[in-house]
Amino acid sequence: MPSRRRFLATVGATAAAVGLAGCSTAVGEPPAERWLYDPAAVLDQPFPWQAYLSVDVPTAWKRREQLPNEWVATATSFDQTVESVDMSDLDRVTALGFGTEGLTTMGATAALTGDIEPRPVVHEFTRGSVTEHEPVAGHRLFGYTPPFFDRVHRNGVTSRGSLGLAVGEGQAVAGGLLAPEGTAVNAVAAMVRTRAGASERLPDGDLRSVGRALAASPLGSPPVSGAVAFDPDLAVRLAEAIPDDWPTLAATVDDLRAIGVGLRFTEDATLTSFVFVYDPRTITENENLQAAVRKLNDESGTPDSGVVGVRLGPDGRSLVVRTTVSPQAVWTDFRDRLPGL
Repeated sequence: MPSRRRFLATVGATAAAVGLAGCSTAVGEPPAERWLYDPAAVLDQPFPWQAYLSVDVPTAWKRREQLPNEWVATATSFDQTVESVDMSDLDRVTALGFGTEGLTTMGATAALTGDIEPRPVVHEFTRGSVTEHEPVAGHRLFGYTPPFFDRVHRNGVTSRGSLGLAVGEGQAVAGGLLAPEGTAVNAVAAMVRTRAGASERLPDGDLRSVGRALAASPLGSPPVSGAVAFDPDLAVRLAEAIPDDWPTLAATVDDLRAIGVGLRFTEDATLTSFVFVYDPRTITENENLQAAVRKLNDESGTPDSGVVGVRLGPDGRSLVVRTTVSPQAVWTDFRDRLPGL
């Protein structure tokens, strides 16, 4: 029987595994947006970066041979480690991660929906010194502070680790937090309240732009999507880290506020869409970006380029580039060539 910390660590890893010119299209609320909350409001501090991941589990698992090996290994570990929830039980996983630049505060929460029975999940998690809190939006709420995370020293700051879990019929939300103040229970409760429509603050607007730009496709939201939003200082670091032999990408990161990826599957290929969210003035005023847009449009439809098409997102500040680039190639390139991001 796996321990509660392995259960939450595995869910957290799944969460982190945690990623143009044309007509915009009207779009409804993407699935991930129903769960996304504002961690700055919950923990009373700003975060220079936030990230989300949303996975239609049956569709992605059926096409797992088209996904990066590390992603599949993480999902397989979850399936083998957690006894109260099987991969076949899940409909969707939605995760939100956040942190400070020095990672003295960082956290993640993940919502699992599907054929989930509360009693087995509670039984697996609540062994030992777990504290049950007041229920939140019809969910039982639990917290745990692992002894080995009681005091963590990083960059001159002492932080404390904690885990949280909320369980309701057909839903489980798990999370972890490392911070000088606050607990994972607060973040988990915020995610549950958001899904119940009781949140007082909207999630990060740049993350919402990514989700809505991907969902504006005639095909709707892709089965797998994710994004990272960052403040201007981190955007500058990103621009400086782009290799010299990626000039088109370097041009597209001027005034960038978020970057996202969406995956759609065919029988033998994966269509990968990239979303770039900008300061609203950048799309019309930035000459480097306009040059990159022209280049991508010229390459669109050229077999060797991998570019299928480009379009404007529904809010007028996001650009969507549709490609045939494989997720494994994207993952490998960014992991190996931008390791500090």
